[in-house]
Amino acid sequence: MGDSENIRETIRQQFQAIQSYYDELNGESPRAAAILVMISLEDEIERLIRKKFPSDLSNTKWDKICGAGPKPLGTFEAKRDMAYAFGLFGSETYGKLKTLATIRNKFAHLKGVRSFLDDSVLKDCRKLQPTPIPNANGSDKPSENDVRSLYMWTAQDIHERLEELADHIPEIDGPLDPLP
Repeated sequence: MGDSENIRETIRQQFQAIQSYYDELNGESPRAAAILVMISLEDEIERLIRKKFPSDLSNTKWDKICGAGPKPLGTFEAKRDMAYAFGLFGSETYGKLKTLATIRNKFAHLKGVRSFLDDSVLKDCRKLQPTPIPNANGSDKPSENDVRSLYMWTAQDIHERLEELADHIPEIDGPLDPLP
């Protein structure tokens, strides 16, 4: 196999792994699915950011910068903002990530939110698609599955594009301009 064939095969395998993960989430409750999707996206964004740091940065030092807790990159929002500042995605993806995080936070922190049809969640999900959310049942209101599918598809689409991008970001080999 040539280099381009190896790259294509690697990308195909990565997409299959992502698809399997998202397929698995279909069996989860709306709350669990919304939260787990964002954990996966956060991990991918963190992986992209890590590639922008010198490869000789120790894991101990990286853990002081990024990870759970009060660290500069300790939250999804901080990682999202840093990735955007690095130019890893544009304003449209930034906005979708912000909306996905808002929805996730509603499921995680508001006891009464248990469905994608909750008024506040549905309102935010509508921001993910400029046209009305299609409904399979022909009614004026979309079904739980229609809204959930939109949320999941949006997250999966971003995740796949970030995964593909990761393969094209070279790791920085040591400091960019070492000082004496």
